[in-house]
Amino acid sequence: MKKVNWKLLILCLIIPLAVGGLSGFLIRKDVVSYLQLQKPPLSPPSLLFPIVWTILYFLMGISSYFLCRDAKTPQGETQKRAAL
Repeated sequence: MKKVNWKLLILCLIIPLAVGGLSGFLIRKDVVSYLQLQKPPLSPPSLLFPIVWTILYFLMGISSYFLCRDAKTPQGETQKRAAL
């Protein structure tokens, strides 16, 4: 089992979460327009969107951590090329 590089993990988590936060900040005025649209009956409630996007950005950060961590080993280069 590999040791966790906490600095790299935190950096890999901060980047996608910051980009997601920035995009949310930039479109905050358009949310009002979205709420006024007539949506289909099976559309999810608006409360779910920020929760789901945060989880997705968090998972993207974890996967980028695994790619960066494994890129330092000879086997990781093969895995990185396969992942890309």
